[in-house]
Amino acid sequence: MFEIDNVDELYALQKGLMEIRFNAADVDWAVKGSPFLSRVHTAVS
Repeated sequence: MFEIDNVDELYALQKGLMEIRFNAADVDWAVKGSPFLSRVHTAVS
């Protein structure tokens, strides 16, 4: 089971998903290189 136990990871995931959903043409560099999103993505994949 996938679980986020760090509030920073939850915020990063939420920001990344919102950024990609509503601003796909110009995604923030911090979202593209986020170690939090990378870790969550690896766990989900």
